[in-house]
Amino acid sequence: MALNGRSPMKSSYEDGAFYNQNTRVNPFLIEHVNGLPAGQAIDFGCGVGTNSGYLLSRGWNVLGIDVEDIALDMAGKKLNGNIFRQDLRAIEWDALPDFNLALCNYVIQHLSITEASTFLNDLAAHLASRGWLFLSVFDRENVLCFSEAAQLLANVGLVLQESKNWKRWDYDHGPAHFHVGTEAFFLKC
Repeated sequence: MALNGRSPMKSSYEDGAFYNQNTRVNPFLIEHVNGLPAGQAIDFGCGVGTNSGYLLSRGWNVLGIDVEDIALDMAGKKLNGNIFRQDLRAIEWDALPDFNLALCNYVIQHLSITEASTFLNDLAAHLASRGWLFLSVFDRENVLCFSEAAQLLANVGLVLQESKNWKRWDYDHGPAHFHVGTEAFFLKC
């Protein structure tokens, strides 16, 4: 999807709106990850590396993956260059390290329902046994909604441990608009 020849995400990074919106570590992530033993984490759609940087500070080995070069430049500084440019529609799964924590923080809404389903199936197949998935989704039309994602993940052995629904106004980029979403932790059994 392009906006005047540029992707909407790239435009948001360049004008600073997306960066300013994503300088705070997700509190739901903090709450749940603090009780886990550190290991290998992969942050799919890492953006500027805010959540990844937090995990790194807690002793995790972290690989950040994003499609936007400008975001990876920012994330690379926080992650000591441990970044990988990949589109979620074409992840090279065999090139990734084994991982026991995967973050998908508001990224699957950039995929079609079919693409998101394929991505989550592949992710579940590569997540270590007893590994964790942190999934955040916006609930809106034409994307894989949370209930559909949760059912798909349950079908491949990931069990919902806890979820939180939220609503808020967004003034950070573009005209004011309302978001509704869900954040959740799943455990691979």
